[in-house]
Amino acid sequence: MTTYPPIKPENIRIIVHVAELDGEVVADVPIAHLPKWVDGLETLTSSPMVKESPSGALVAAEIFRVALEAGEHVVVCLAATWVTLYA
Repeated sequence: MTTYPPIKPENIRIIVHVAELDGEVVADVPIAHLPKWVDGLETLTSSPMVKESPSGALVAAEIFRVALEAGEHVVVCLAATWVTLYA
């Protein structure tokens, strides 16, 4: 089991298991910013991220993939959160 440093007050830790890496991607995000940052993923694409739709989930998955390749762990975790909340 992986151990992580304590979570800072007012933050939430998002841990995403990535099978391709046989590991995890982790990001600590300020709770107050989480809704804005998750919804802000739309600024990273020209395709609409329609909530509760297969097309929105596909866009979020593509953001996840690109961010994973770029090592952008916060964006990976936010994209996974979008899928969890809205797909």
